[in-house]
Amino acid sequence: MEVGNVRVFVAGAVPGEEVKAVVESMARNKRVAWARMLERPADIEGRVRAPCHHAAPNRGKCGGCPWMHLPAQTQTLLKVARVNEALSEVPGVQPLHRLHRAPETTADMLAYRARGNYVVFRSGGDRVRLGSWQARTNKPVKMEGCPIVRPVINDVADAIAASMTAQKVPIHPEKWGARYVTIRANSEGASHVDLVVGDARSRWISDVAEAAMAAGAVGVSASVNRESGNAIRVADSKVVAGADNFVEQMGDISLRLNAATFFQIYPEVATHMYARAAELGGPAELAWDLYCGVGGLGLTWQSRFGGALYGVESVPESIRLANLNSRDNNLRARFAVADLTGGLPRTRGEPDLVFVNPPRRGLDRAIRSQLQELGPERIVYMSCDPDSLGRDLVYLSRGGYGVTAVEAWDMMPHTQHVEVIACLELRN
Repeated sequence: MEVGNVRVFVAGAVPGEEVKAVVESMARNKRVAWARMLERPADIEGRVRAPCHHAAPNRGKCGGCPWMHLPAQTQTLLKVARVNEALSEVPGVQPLHRLHRAPETTADMLAYRARGNYVVFRSGGDRVRLGSWQARTNKPVKMEGCPIVRPVINDVADAIAASMTAQKVPIHPEKWGARYVTIRANSEGASHVDLVVGDARSRWISDVAEAAMAAGAVGVSASVNRESGNAIRVADSKVVAGADNFVEQMGDISLRLNAATFFQIYPEVATHMYARAAELGGPAELAWDLYCGVGGLGLTWQSRFGGALYGVESVPESIRLANLNSRDNNLRARFAVADLTGGLPRTRGEPDLVFVNPPRRGLDRAIRSQLQELGPERIVYMSCDPDSLGRDLVYLSRGGYGVTAVEAWDMMPHTQHVEVIACLELRN
C-alpha cells in the first residue's frame, strides 16, 4: 500500500483488503516502511489458511514464509508485478506475464528447501531449540517440523536439539556457546551440517556431530563466530566428523556441496534455470562465469557446448568444490579465487560469453564498467534481486547492450523473493 510517497508493507495482509496497522520501522535510504496489522476482516476472499502452524503473523511467529497465507495465483501475480516494476526503466523490456516454476513443484509448494538456517536458543527451562527469527526482530522463535524444508532436515535438526539439551550445551553469548546451525540436504536424503559456535574446541561438538550423523548427516563441520553482528558465518568451517561434502544431481551434471558454502535453496528450480541460462548463452569459444559459487551454472553450459570455461568466486571453499565438480564431470573448466569488488582478475583470453550470478547487491561497480569495456557478445545474468538487476541492465544498455530475453522464476515460494534470468547481446 502507498501512504503519501511512502510504500508500506503490512505483514499478513492480502491485496485489496482494508486493515488497521501501525508502522513499526522505516528504511533509512528508501521511501519504504513496515507495519504490523492490528485489525483485519474476519474472512476475505483470497486468503488461505497457512499450512504451517509456525507461520507469522496469522498462525505463529516464524518470519520465514511471510506469504504463506496467500494462494499460489496471488503470489504469482505479486512476483511478476515486482519484476515488471523493477525493470520498467530498462530499454526494450516488455512486461512479463508468467512466473516459471519447476515441474517438480507441488501444488502446496512445500518441502522444497534444501537448506535450513537455524538460530540456537533455549526455552521452557533447559530445552534447546533450533528456531528462526521472529519477523523484523532479534527474538528467536520455534519452528520444529518446518514443512518447507526437505524432511531429513527436520530429522537432523531434532536430533541436534535433543543432543544439545541432553548435554546442557551453552548458548551464545555464553562461553563455548552454540549460535547457529545450517543443515543442507540432497534429493537422495543425505545431509550435511555446519555448526557455528563460540569456540571450535567446545567439548560438546563431537557428541552433537555424532547425533547428527546418526540422524542421516554424512558429515559435520564447525566455524567460529564471536562477532556482534547478524552474519551467520564469518570464518572458514573445518570438518569435525565424516565427509566434507555430498553430491547433488543437477540435470546433466553432479555437484559436490556442503552446508558451509552458498548454493541455491531450491535445487530443482536451479537445475532448470541453469539449463535455460546455458541455452541463452549458446555456443562460445570461451565463457567466463563470474560469482560462480561451486560452478553449477558454468559447468552446465560447458557440458552442453564444450567451450573453454573460466570461473571466479571470492570464497575459497566454493572454488575448491568447483574444481572438484569440473573433474567429477570430466570437464576442463578452470576456477580461481578472486575478490570481484576490485574488478575483473587478469587472465588470458577475451570471452565471447559471460555468465554473472551476483549476490543480492548486484554487480560490483567495477565489474559493470569493465564488462562494457570488454564487450563480450553475450551476457547472461542470473539475479536474486530484481531491483539491482534493473539498475545493472540500465547501465549495460547505455553501454551498447540490448536485452533479448527476461524470465522470472519462483526460487522461494511463500516469500516475496523471485529470481530472474536476463540475456543481453552486444548491438552492432
